[in-house]
Amino acid sequence: MSSPFENFVNLELPKRVSTEQNPLGLDAGKIPISTGVGLGVEFKLPSEIEGINGSGNVGLVTARELPVDTTGRIILPSLPLGDILFNTVIVHLNVDCIVEIIGVTMGLEAGQAFVQIPVDDYNALKNDIASATVSYLSHL
Repeated sequence: MSSPFENFVNLELPKRVSTEQNPLGLDAGKIPISTGVGLGVEFKLPSEIEGINGSGNVGLVTARELPVDTTGRIILPSLPLGDILFNTVIVHLNVDCIVEIIGVTMGLEAGQAFVQIPVDDYNALKNDIASATVSYLSHL
């Protein structure tokens, strides 16, 4: 049986990211990108991210008040670049509060990008979801 401390750590640890870089000493415009090792991130300029060739005006898009369909899917208004998506979605509930959901996945169907909320999270919240906010890199 897990102790209360172990339960707390198991719930909170996935919400934290780690980095070898000093997040207080970063240059403006850098974005946290997953290193692919655990929850580690490194901070890069958009021009340093693989899959973004530097052409055009690229930046962070924050799409607010997006509808969530009956399967937990959120259609994005533009295509993310380099399959880069912060794996966090902010879900706005009908009761004037928000919930941060981690572990979302991105997909592409018929040329339309979408974010999928994990099934367990969606099932727990589906009756109260009003909209969602998603941030990702894209052409501006």
